[in-house]
Amino acid sequence: MPQTSAARQRVLVSGESFTLVNPALKLKKQPLANKIFPQLAQAVFELEQKIKQTNQTGSASCAVNLNAQFTPHVDSGTGAGQSLSMIVGLGDYYGGELVVEHNEIDIQYKPFTFNGWTQRHWTKSFSGERFSLVWFTAKQRLRSDEKKLALSLAHQFNITSFRPNSTDIQAINEVLGPKQCYAPLCDYRNHRVLDCGAHIGTFARFVLSQGAASVIAYEPDPENCKFFQANVPEATLIQAAVIGTSSSKNETEEHSAEFILAPRRQEDKAINTWRHCLKIYAPSSWENPFSSSNRRIVKTLDFVRHVLTDDITVVKLDIEGAEFDILDAVQDWRNVQYLVIEYSLTRRRAMQPFRNHLNKLNQLGFDIEFDFQNTTLFQQPAWSAHTDTLLFCRRRT
Repeated sequence: MPQTSAARQRVLVSGESFTLVNPALKLKKQPLANKIFPQLAQAVFELEQKIKQTNQTGSASCAVNLNAQFTPHVDSGTGAGQSLSMIVGLGDYYGGELVVEHNEIDIQYKPFTFNGWTQRHWTKSFSGERFSLVWFTAKQRLRSDEKKLALSLAHQFNITSFRPNSTDIQAINEVLGPKQCYAPLCDYRNHRVLDCGAHIGTFARFVLSQGAASVIAYEPDPENCKFFQANVPEATLIQAAVIGTSSSKNETEEHSAEFILAPRRQEDKAINTWRHCLKIYAPSSWENPFSSSNRRIVKTLDFVRHVLTDDITVVKLDIEGAEFDILDAVQDWRNVQYLVIEYSLTRRRAMQPFRNHLNKLNQLGFDIEFDFQNTTLFQQPAWSAHTDTLLFCRRRT
């Protein structure tokens, strides 16, 4: 069986997947899958022409999936003359619906067309033997393309300062771009927003553009703080990490902790500016995570005692594992109406603590939505995917 690509492995929970290239392209160097399955390659693109739902020309590629279940994701490529994908399910199976932005679609022998690059999608659980074919045309997203998008968004949202050869680019594109990852379910108008894990200010700029009344931000990394101050001068910025509990009973005493800088991204060696974390949450997989060059001492503030105040109505936590202790510590969210939490399942993969936090938030009066809540992933003992998840919590009225 041809090897699954690294990008697809990150969102593949179970099963196998490989990609065929349209023989009509007459590539000089044929992919391995085409060499192993030349007749299959011919047949799947002939099938596309018979069942396609639009007037688009034939796709360049087709993903062939066998008993594959995918975690919520958007596709990693960008459209090259085509932004739509077409999928169809084949085989004798029960269940296995495609979920696109929380809408369930029965694709068993029923082709369905959607935008896989902008619409989050995943697979429901199933029994039996399930094949799916996904036709698409994509090109590798180039750093230059990402930078062009980031430059355009930065101009639109008044982001004046960022590092072009770093994950600042991804932060701008994810928060301010077409997907606007923090947009769902939250109405930020007239709210006083607490931004924990403020990075270079993309979230702060976003909520202010949506009509937020004010932003109070916490960011422990001094370099990120410089960029935040340039990008969001009207916000209040405190250079500190927020934590769930402090070891001292003295409420006025300042504390500090070791803070670890994230290594460069493996896929493109970009400088990683947004995965830094307190030492106790640093993944063991990081190369030399505790060397002196990667380590800082940062001020810490207790979230309950010093950060959460009565005037705050929206809280965003993107703090790389520190949310675990904060969710344990908070017994009263005061006047908070919306919580947006990047929950770091890749830093603590046991699912029971995650379910416990959801139950606690529910008991404290919040309705919660997240991508995989209606899939079998939620019931697994351990998180098997390679991405974290966003929790959108709304106070019940």
